[in-house]
Amino acid sequence: RSTQGVSSAASDVYKRQEAMRSFTFDESNKLAWPVLGHITLDYSMDETVLFKSLGVYKCSPGIIINSEVGTNVAAAASGVVTDVAELSETGTTVTVSIGNGYETTTGMIENVNLKKGDKVTTGQLIGTVASPSAYYIEEGPGVYFKLTQYGEPVNPDAYFVE
Repeated sequence: RSTQGVSSAASDVYKRQEAMRSFTFDESNKLAWPVLGHITLDYSMDETVLFKSLGVYKCSPGIIINSEVGTNVAAAASGVVTDVAELSETGTTVTVSIGNGYETTTGMIENVNLKKGDKVTTGQLIGTVASPSAYYIEEGPGVYFKLTQYGEPVNPDAYFVE
């Protein structure tokens, strides 16, 4: 029986932990905008907002920033990629640990050339705007963006560079 897969997985975890220790993010830091555009779906965890495409009101742990398909999408902060996933709601989605339990999640993107464990720097190209998923057809093309701390949604508006 091979143990190579186990040691490789342990090595990946160690590399991610080492990299995560080298990034710090807190209330005094600012996020770069992944794309420039107006917000077509607001963050709202205190009250429900209308998801036009779904025809339902629900809480919104993230925002949608309107942008044309094919527009370059940048990393909002420096950190370590903890996940690159294909999700029904947000399509190709990249999660980056930026320190102190904070993570950015950027979705509805394509042409992503990142994998778990990769380091990214603020403003680095992480992909391009994809066509909206079925969840956001009415909102139109744009980028899904979410900020969490220890898994809990945080309003990103206060963190974006003016």
